[in-house]
Order: sequence, then structure tokens, then C-alpha cells
Amino acid sequence: MTTDVFDVTIGLLILGCVIILFLAAVYAIIWDAKTSGIRAARGEAVTLKKLLKNPGALILAVFFAIVVGVMLIPAMGFVLFFILWIIYAVMREYFKQKELKKIRKNESTVL
Repeated sequence: MTTDVFDVTIGLLILGCVIILFLAAVYAIIWDAKTSGIRAARGEAVTLKKLLKNPGALILAVFFAIVVGVMLIPAMGFVLFFILWIIYAVMREYFKQKELKKIRKNESTVL
């Protein structure tokens, strides 16, 4: 009986860690996509130096996918990585368009 309680407790702790890692990865991806989208809208180039200075969300996504792949099912890790990658791409484009609208609005009020 005590081993069942122990197994359930360990399972819940692992599940909690996976959920926390996933939420951290999603938050980092959205933050990184926002800054990257704003930079792209302003015409700033993303250089290798900037990427190495703040590798950001994609490394966290890779780490999360590896952790999930090792702890659970490898295929699930790949699927979650691609889901996080899609979230990054969509959010980056969203923030880029939002910043472009803001820039255009500011230009029209100046003129």
C-alpha cells in the first residue's frame, strides 16, 4: 500500500515538473517572439552575436522537448517541440504586425 502512495506521489511530482517546464517554455517563447517581432518590424537585423547573447526561447523549447522525450515518450517530445516552434512563429508574426501598425500610426500622426 505504501509503495502505491509513493509511486503516485513521484508521478505527480514529475507531472508537475513537466507542466511547470511547459509553462516556462511557453512564456519564454512568447517573450522572445515579442522582442524578435518588434526588432523585425523596426528593421533591426538579428545577428549571431545577439542570438548568442540571448539564445532565448528556442533553446528552452529544445530542452523541454528533450526532457519530455526522455521522461515520457520520445515522439511526444518531438510533437511538443514542434507545437512550441509553431507558437513562436505565430506570436513573432503577430507582434511584428502589431509593431508595424504602431509605427504606421505614428508616421501618419507626424505627417
